[in-house]
Amino acid sequence: YRTLPLYYLVLLLKILIFGNPYGYKIIVYFLFLQANFIGIDFFSVSWSLVVEEWFYIFLPLAAFMFFSKGIQPRKFIVFLLAIIAFFFLARFFWNYYHKGVIIYQFDCLLLGVLIALMKIYYRTLYLRLNSILLFLSGLAGIIFLTFLLGDMHIITVYDTFFRVTWYFMISICIAIIIPFIEQSAFLNISLKKIKPLYFFFSWTSILTYSIYLLHADVYRLHLNVPEYVNVFLQVILLYGLSFIVYAFYEHPMMSLREQLSFGQYWRTIKKFSFRL
Repeated sequence: YRTLPLYYLVLLLKILIFGNPYGYKIIVYFLFLQANFIGIDFFSVSWSLVVEEWFYIFLPLAAFMFFSKGIQPRKFIVFLLAIIAFFFLARFFWNYYHKGVIIYQFDCLLLGVLIALMKIYYRTLYLRLNSILLFLSGLAGIIFLTFLLGDMHIITVYDTFFRVTWYFMISICIAIIIPFIEQSAFLNISLKKIKPLYFFFSWTSILTYSIYLLHADVYRLHLNVPEYVNVFLQVILLYGLSFIVYAFYEHPMMSLREQLSFGQYWRTIKKFSFRL
């Protein structure tokens, strides 16, 4: 209810507006198999959703296969570490021998599962990760990897290091800053008192998925104005469209988890409008 309805809406709109360049093969976009067969050029941002949706299928099946009687924390950690290593090595050898793109970057997503498991079952250890040193190290790592090693002119997207090591390293950096961000009184209490800042970050967070799916097409628009004005107008348009999509589609669709009916959909729109 969170990812699929909005993805399919944007995909259908793209087909209606820009046409269908693949004919019947467009079906792979509906099955999240585009990276395997025809590429992601038509809907470039869908590459990460391919990984995400198949991950949502893989992890529960794998967990059920090995832990049908319930999660055993210590064994599950060993299980997670083993499959993290497996997918990392599989992606390395796949790319090293120039076999193309391997979509299953599950090792990066599994780091998040590992952090969540620690928070639930090993709270003391998780709290120890609430360290300003770890936070600054992770933040420095993200900045370094994104702005230096992430530069296409330095490391091409087809380089084995970029496809394998870069994704994993930046995922580790993100993972180690989460405990500090979650527990920081400054970030979660003090900054919230600055209303404009709180409002901006809250709504950006709410609209993130819509922004992600729409931004590439919005940024295609170029007006006959100075570039900085054009960028400003693109951002305003992107936020405006994302808000409309959220209010009239994304948010009501998520409410259907409570009751699958048109009445529930319409009531959610009215409640949201009333709050505004």
